[in-house]
Amino acid sequence: MGDDRLIIDSDDEEAKVDATLEALKVDVVTADTGILATIEATLTNLEKATAAVDTDKLIVQCEDAADNVAPAGDVAARKGFVAVTDGTDTLDITFSGDSGASTKRGIMAAGLRIEGNKILPLPIAQFDDLVTSMGYTIVPVTPMTREREEGTKIHTNDACFVVSYEVTGVEAKTGYVLIDLSNAANYPHTEVNEIHVDWIAFSMLGDVSAEGHVHIGFISAIDADKGTMISFVCKPVDKQARTAFVSRQYSPSAVRCKTAAVLAGGGMKIVDDTTFQNDVELAGVYAAVIPAVGDLVMLIDRVAGTFDTVSVAIGYHTI
Repeated sequence: MGDDRLIIDSDDEEAKVDATLEALKVDVVTADTGILATIEATLTNLEKATAAVDTDKLIVQCEDAADNVAPAGDVAARKGFVAVTDGTDTLDITFSGDSGASTKRGIMAAGLRIEGNKILPLPIAQFDDLVTSMGYTIVPVTPMTREREEGTKIHTNDACFVVSYEVTGVEAKTGYVLIDLSNAANYPHTEVNEIHVDWIAFSMLGDVSAEGHVHIGFISAIDADKGTMISFVCKPVDKQARTAFVSRQYSPSAVRCKTAAVLAGGGMKIVDDTTFQNDVELAGVYAAVIPAVGDLVMLIDRVAGTFDTVSVAIGYHTI
């Protein structure tokens, strides 16, 4: 018989083989004892081959035969793909490119339950527990369309606060503090590291001679003489007596008032403006306040005429 083995895929097939061998054994008892001895030896080898198989588990394996130098029974040491299920509860899938000799590379997915001929996911809480127990971190993956576009759910931050402010009769260049990052008592927020703007809306009315710009942004640098403002919203006023309205929705992301990420250059970066100084108070939503790095501010850069009314509302959260 050599080293050939009969591979059995299920208990039913094993039962059929046993029945066939038993019938064959009965048929040949009176015919040839040599054949009977061969059959009995084959049956013994079959029992040895199946004895090491855990009937409660199914192991499916795909590997590179050229790289596989591990013993035939050492599943953990083999390269490639291994899927193991206990038949009822979970299906563990491992991709390993290093023969298991070091920390596993690739991915391990666990927690798929088998119901009949279906493989279904575990409840999310149980799946999280399984993955965490193996030392892995769950990284959400967003599905893509055929055009390589990702689906996005639009939502606002649950910790969003709202601040509103209005000024009238502005006849000179003026700065205002909309959110004092260091003052969580008067300007509601939970953290004091960085402001994130979720949405913004403002309107303004100027007379026929009004000219200039309205900027909303944050302070990136300041000293006793001057300050630098990063403006992310700018609305020009061009000598027309009309109401202008601006609305911006930044969700599901946000405008991060992150001073460390500010690059050099001009454009919407208002550099060395004496309106902002760290020893001069500016009007604020709740009270006059000295501006500081990270504060959300508004600058009415009036050139001519009168800005009759400027109103602003901002949704924000902090980290």
